[in-house]
Amino acid sequence: MESWYLRCLVRYLPTHLVGWAVAAALASPFIDPSSTDSVTYLPFWESYAKHLCSARVGAPVVAGVSLVLLLLLGAGRTRGSVLGFRAMAAGLLQLPLLPFALAGGGDLVGTLMLSQLAFAILIMPKPQLTAP
Repeated sequence: MESWYLRCLVRYLPTHLVGWAVAAALASPFIDPSSTDSVTYLPFWESYAKHLCSARVGAPVVAGVSLVLLLLLGAGRTRGSVLGFRAMAAGLLQLPLLPFALAGGGDLVGTLMLSQLAFAILIMPKPQLTAP
């Protein structure tokens, strides 16, 4: 179990960081606070930098909770099919994003949910399970 969790950790962190970078690039641009007469948006790079600044708080929280959930899932589920394990992991990895979704995260949260699903279904190492 320890070797599976370490492999999972090594694969999860880069996936998580790339997910945040892509989500920040695809997120809606910020409104320029200096414009008073009409609504104008900040340039792409300024909006991208602001989204990444918000990720300084959100990324460690989501990653920490996700890794704890993976640890609990790996320790608690030792029997069954790999497909069932991946489906359960995909569902559990959405839980840390729920507060962001309820707070109106929009397209940022949608992209992060897709990156969590991609990890659980495609990138996560295959667990060592015994047949039911």
